[in-house]
Amino acid sequence: MAAVRRVLIVGGGIGGLTLAVALRGRGILTEVVELEARVLGVGITLTGTALRALDMAKLATGCVERGFGFDFFEISDGAGKPIAKNPLAATGAGFPAAVGMPRPVLADFLTAAANDLGASIRHGLTVDTMEQDDDGVDARFTDGKPWTLRPCRGC
Repeated sequence: MAAVRRVLIVGGGIGGLTLAVALRGRGILTEVVELEARVLGVGITLTGTALRALDMAKLATGCVERGFGFDFFEISDGAGKPIAKNPLAATGAGFPAAVGMPRPVLADFLTAAANDLGASIRHGLTVDTMEQDDDGVDARFTDGKPWTLRPCRGC
């Protein structure tokens, strides 16, 4: 099997941008296409498993710096009176158990990290058609532009 040298990532959300950062960190050319030009949602909580995965891509510290770390959550009744306090398991990676942050802040951070590493990110389009055969992959975006990937034989 030929070594992976170039990847098309369809979807520039949390997963797509994190993948772009991780692949660029290994020297793989990445192109990200994302249909939405805006971030959907208001807030997000990154728990221990997410923080450990982000740490593998060297992104967790930036998320912790931009968010609010916490190690428990509290349940209150309708009047706001606390009725239970539940601890969260530690990440084991030196981070808080969870980090809450606005989704746009996370998206901006991940986009900047991917851009800083040289990823190509394009908004407002997605894949319209894609065909794969023994010679590689041919895709066409919704703006009509083609994208082609041919394996590097003997690399």
